[in-house]
Amino acid sequence: NALNHDWLLPQDVAISNANTPDPDEKSKQKVDAGLYRRDDADKVEKHTKWAYMELSIECKTQAVQHDPFDESSASGNHEDASDVRQKFLGQIMSYSMLIFDHQQRVHHLMLLIFDEKARIIRWDRSGLVATKPFNYVQEPELLGRFIWRFARMSPEQRGHDPTATRISTTSAGYHMMTKHEIIVPGVVGDHARAAFAKSLRGNSICWRLRADDAQKGTHYLLVGKPHFIAPGLAGRGTKTFVAVDEADPQGPFVYLKDAWRVAHTGIKQEGEILKKLNSDGDDGPVPYVPTLRYHGDVESQETRSQEIWKKQHKDEVEKDCPLKKHRHYRLVVNEVGISLDKFESACELIGVIIDCIQAHGHAYKRKNLIHRDISAGNVLIYPKVTQYEHGNVVVERVGLLADWELAESVGEKEEGPRQPDRTGTWQFMSANALRHPSKKIIVQDDMESLFHLLLYQAIRYLPHICFEVGRFVEKYFDGYEERRGAYYGGEKKMETMKSGALTTTLTEPLRFYLSEPGPPEEPRTETCGPTTSPSSGSESPKSKKPNPGLHPINAVFNDMLQVLQAHYLLYLPNESTVASGAAQERKVFPLAPRRASVLKAFGWDKNKARASDISNPLRPTSPANRTRLEALATKLASHEALSHLMTNRYVNEDWPAEDRVPDKLPGSYGTKTGRKRFAESTWVSSQSKTKCSWRPSGKPPV
Repeated sequence: NALNHDWLLPQDVAISNANTPDPDEKSKQKVDAGLYRRDDADKVEKHTKWAYMELSIECKTQAVQHDPFDESSASGNHEDASDVRQKFLGQIMSYSMLIFDHQQRVHHLMLLIFDEKARIIRWDRSGLVATKPFNYVQEPELLGRFIWRFARMSPEQRGHDPTATRISTTSAGYHMMTKHEIIVPGVVGDHARAAFAKSLRGNSICWRLRADDAQKGTHYLLVGKPHFIAPGLAGRGTKTFVAVDEADPQGPFVYLKDAWRVAHTGIKQEGEILKKLNSDGDDGPVPYVPTLRYHGDVESQETRSQEIWKKQHKDEVEKDCPLKKHRHYRLVVNEVGISLDKFESACELIGVIIDCIQAHGHAYKRKNLIHRDISAGNVLIYPKVTQYEHGNVVVERVGLLADWELAESVGEKEEGPRQPDRTGTWQFMSANALRHPSKKIIVQDDMESLFHLLLYQAIRYLPHICFEVGRFVEKYFDGYEERRGAYYGGEKKMETMKSGALTTTLTEPLRFYLSEPGPPEEPRTETCGPTTSPSSGSESPKSKKPNPGLHPINAVFNDMLQVLQAHYLLYLPNESTVASGAAQERKVFPLAPRRASVLKAFGWDKNKARASDISNPLRPTSPANRTRLEALATKLASHEALSHLMTNRYVNEDWPAEDRVPDKLPGSYGTKTGRKRFAESTWVSSQSKTKCSWRPSGKPPV
């Protein structure tokens, strides 16, 4: 109530939200108080409403214990700060992240109060800037002056994006959106329509976003709730939307990517890369990549935290600045993809991977580009109209290799790294790249990433006996080691590459089945291999379940692992062994159809079998088999060889039509491992009046 006076807050109202979380936010987080526009007060009542908050206010009772930026310890290092301070830093960071998630923001201001002291914090996609603590009891004019000035700031000064306008539910734009959301079954692009309709549900705020293209002019996109939001605060902060192009109200849905791209020397806009991939030159457009509609930077919006750091560290080299410069950017493409984890069968999953190998190969050979960021979010399924038969539309679900923002020209000479840290998505980076942070990403790394991506989907959605899927994912995909402040990949992924064998966390063979197998012979902590029949009388007949037989995806993994093992044995030699198992009798299942486009691309006849050129598992390297090792390792650098390797299995194996199972990754996985996976942080200290800091990142620095 002390703030709610017209002379102090002529257009805003201060509302206490300490006990009432935002009902529209799944995390149920709540900040102590906030300033809201008076026009929005009726939407807020007593709830925290991240979508409408102008200034967040967090209060604590103890000055020293709750100051997240206190440097009173002897070393002055963030690692020496108390657990309470670190926890509080993460808490206020998550509040600011929710502001960015629910609004269209360039930056955000926060008022932090602890006992009789306070700090003012400015957050952007590069990091944060915090004032020195000041005693607002002894110097109340400092706090009063800030509140008075904030109340008279324009929306742009407060950090709102002026190119984003909220759409009223009574406007013509909203009418256009609701008209588009009507789902008509059987219509091409129905998946996009369903996603768009979902974005308008509940209390979702709709936006009119401006996209400026240097050649194609200004366009406006109508969007609802984001289709995807990248976790974390500092970084690219990518949001994607299924959108309606205001200039084409009767046209198809399009896909809008809103991100804060790294604005360092030599880094190209993603739209320029897509333009090259889509061009008619160099033997035509690359297949299975998005089609550029328009793109461009958003006015002159850039982060400022890194500039403050440079002012505080004038004696240091600019390239040593730990904070990246980010520039706001929007990209619009024609294709609205489907998340890879929505694959219908393993057969479809393999076909999508083959498509992406082709896309990667065409881009590499004809356009001189390498992707460098293969991940679960960048490989999509796209329902594509391939032909018309007897007046009917024929649609194939093909692969789409998206997100080329980190791509670079092959053989490009650099005078230094284009970014201050490594490139890629941690979970899917090659074991070699994770062990060598400065390693230049090459074809072999991206092809290995496709293997990891295939395994990630299989371990979650295909049948196998592995009770500790969360533990496996943590060790194989999220595992890391810290050495003197640097982060390296964990042992599990590297062990798999060198041994050429997939094993559980207990080093038992990891195999996949045609359907869920029966229970193991004896209770175990974890089992992922074939089971033997229990002894007579050990369990009742009702508890027994026929073994369904091994899944053909095991053959794909075996082929890929032999190629990967050969690569690692030659270039990272080490003793290795291969786990193997006896073949099992299979039950008969309905088979999945092969896509005609995949067969046609490689001149394959589905009626003619073709023997695999990969046979027995490799043994530890020796002069006698070095020639074979080299022949296998070469396949990892050859898109054609790798595509043919997988297509052979795609054509000649009996793939079940229905093999997908519910997600095996525990829903609590992110919560259980979140603290460790979000542990990295960098502390930047100074004796000046402001402090800059990185946030704890979403994973080790990538």
